[in-house]
Amino acid sequence: MRRKAVATVAAAGLIVGALAVTAAIPAEQRLTAPFVIAGDGSSTLTSRTIIATVTEWNFADSITFDDEWSAEGNWLVVTLSASAPHTEDDAQIGLATLTVDGRTYTASERVPESLWRYPLRVGIGTSGVLAFELPAGVRSGSAELRLSSNDTTPALDDVISISVNLTTLDHRERLTISSPTVGAP
Repeated sequence: MRRKAVATVAAAGLIVGALAVTAAIPAEQRLTAPFVIAGDGSSTLTSRTIIATVTEWNFADSITFDDEWSAEGNWLVVTLSASAPHTEDDAQIGLATLTVDGRTYTASERVPESLWRYPLRVGIGTSGVLAFELPAGVRSGSAELRLSSNDTTPALDDVISISVNLTTLDHRERLTISSPTVGAP
């Protein structure tokens, strides 16, 4: 009888131990999540491959690129300066996303030339824009801009995260944008 009681207590202890180990192991998503470098809309943030400073945020009903291309819609145009901190290998904004109310939008590929996938230089700032075409009516609340050199979802890499209150941003009917400028502040 005593032997049976010891075996039962030992089995219960093993089960409790197994449950504790299972509960302590993080989910796969947390094991491969990016390292977030966070700041507000005016901070200069440095990741492994990007140094970025947002200089302006504007909503626009229409954007024009050097009088060659234009598009109407609800555009959020982010003007920023970016460079590479240490090396020019992988130094680009390969992924630019904007999350608003749980929905994530990527920088538009429709804009002829933007900072998306534009090569960055060490110690030399490049100024340009990232344009996000948002659904009508999305002009309020908080948003998060994420920048990464990785052109897919960054895993086990760092990502720049910049928070902004959309309600406070300027609105323009028409906004003219141009090619990125190397050597700009």
